[in-house]
Amino acid sequence: ELRHDDPRVKDAFDDHFLTGIANQLGLNHAEVLAGIDESTQAIRQVVREDGSLTRAKLDEFSDEVRGYFDRLLKPADALPEAALKPTANWL
Repeated sequence: ELRHDDPRVKDAFDDHFLTGIANQLGLNHAEVLAGIDESTQAIRQVVREDGSLTRAKLDEFSDEVRGYFDRLLKPADALPEAALKPTANWL
């Protein structure tokens, strides 16, 4: 019997998750992972030393992430401006 914390469950979920994103965007796993890595790097750059985020930094980060995926997608399929904007609930 598999438990939720079994590494095989995580691996299967990760593969399913990546495949879903890759299929939605018409990318392969490596391209999706590159996008996630770039996003993670951007997050690290906007986190203040005390671990908190400012609203301006969140807006800046969401613009960077949207820009990355906009470059991967066809122009007609580009993400709308508001798609990745943080909401007040984030803060």
